[in-house]
Amino acid sequence: MTSHVLTSQGSLPVPLDPSRVWEVHYLFASRGASLMSRWGHSMFRIVQCAPHRAVPGPECLQDVAWHIVVGFRGYVESTMISYWGGLTGQYPSQLTIHSLSEVMEEYNRTEMRELVSLPLRIEAHQHDLLVKRLLEIFWSYRGSYKFLSNNCASEADQAIKGVLPEDHPYQDTAPLSPLGVYEELIRTGLIDPALLMPRSEAQAKGYLFPSQREHLERAWRIAGSPGASLEDHLEHSAALSRRERFAHLSQEERAASYLLEKAIQRRMKNRLEGAALGVLEKENRPEAKAAADLRHKLLPWNLASGWGVPLQEEFPEGTRLRKLHQDLGQQMTALEAYLSSFSPELRQEGIDVGENLRILSQ
Repeated sequence: MTSHVLTSQGSLPVPLDPSRVWEVHYLFASRGASLMSRWGHSMFRIVQCAPHRAVPGPECLQDVAWHIVVGFRGYVESTMISYWGGLTGQYPSQLTIHSLSEVMEEYNRTEMRELVSLPLRIEAHQHDLLVKRLLEIFWSYRGSYKFLSNNCASEADQAIKGVLPEDHPYQDTAPLSPLGVYEELIRTGLIDPALLMPRSEAQAKGYLFPSQREHLERAWRIAGSPGASLEDHLEHSAALSRRERFAHLSQEERAASYLLEKAIQRRMKNRLEGAALGVLEKENRPEAKAAADLRHKLLPWNLASGWGVPLQEEFPEGTRLRKLHQDLGQQMTALEAYLSSFSPELRQEGIDVGENLRILSQ
């Protein structure tokens, strides 16, 4: 039976039919630089087949547009993440829904972290149970998210244990981190790390998604870009000084420079968002409070009527979702207008980066 989940980017309904699922993968993001990501991140990749497939099979691995990535994160209603709040469980735990391309953009390209996606070696009926359990969690569960205990790893661990027999070796494990879950899944035979070798084949089959850092290092060398290192170039070079070199670049160097500018643009976006959040937290703006209230209304457990996974007639109607998004868009527009006077140098640098990309694409 087809149900729906809502994407975390825009709360758009996405169909999910357990009978159309070929595999469920443990999707592991390597450790990042921030406190919240230094232990890695645990997710599930639901390999759902495209509608034209008669029956689920290995070819469904190619249907990446229909794959759904689910994972637990702490839902933050304020404009700033408090590390203490994350340590003490002040944030509700929410199962988030993303496309595979969104996850690659976040981890591979922006945070430069590697993604490993390995199929869980469980039976078809256990796939079915796991997907249905994740649906139930999405629509009804609201636990407390803690960085150190009740986190993405513990939630993934419990979901896996919930579909395994009581005498399965994995039931006796107690992993504390995403990496710990990954290692225990290997040790108990639930995932096969041999699928990751050779790396080129693993990438072709969709088991490994490498960090973009290697590509950027190569682009930095080809472009002959200024800076003592790639990191120095990405963090400290100025858009206008980089532009002075564009007229003298070969076609290959222009392509490499474009790749580097895109990476800089992603970092600029994160910096602008960070600066904006800092201003909003200090100013306590009513527009920020209104936007947070609307985001709260868009949480799945506040949208659905009744209990558990909503039936078709209980699914939130499109007009209601559109109205909530329209109201949220208006509040965000008001916030952007207010923030336009802050960090003018940073904003101008962002505009200059955009112009660099336009020039390089010609």
